[in-house]
Amino acid sequence: MTFEELQTIKRHICQLNALIELRSDDAKDAGEFIQLIRSFLRIQPKEAYLPMMEVMTVIKYQKPVIFQVLKHRGQKDHHFEFLTNITMDIRTAEKNLEHWLAKSA
Repeated sequence: MTFEELQTIKRHICQLNALIELRSDDAKDAGEFIQLIRSFLRIQPKEAYLPMMEVMTVIKYQKPVIFQVLKHRGQKDHHFEFLTNITMDIRTAEKNLEHWLAKSA
């Protein structure tokens, strides 16, 4: 993975953390999460995976109303249908995202 790819992934994780802290769990704030997820999906890292399962898990447990908006969006958008069905244990997800932030290229 290149340095630029790693920095882009880290930036998206930081943006997710900021949204989790700054936005309420209200459907009106879902648009920012949707935009972040779409932007995240545009990253095409070489030799690495995008931590989308971790991202979706954090949203599911930290912002359940917004997660339901994303799930509802999955009825029209197959990306969101897939993404809202891939979650894991919240502690593991948070730990994995912390590891991403600690990585160096």
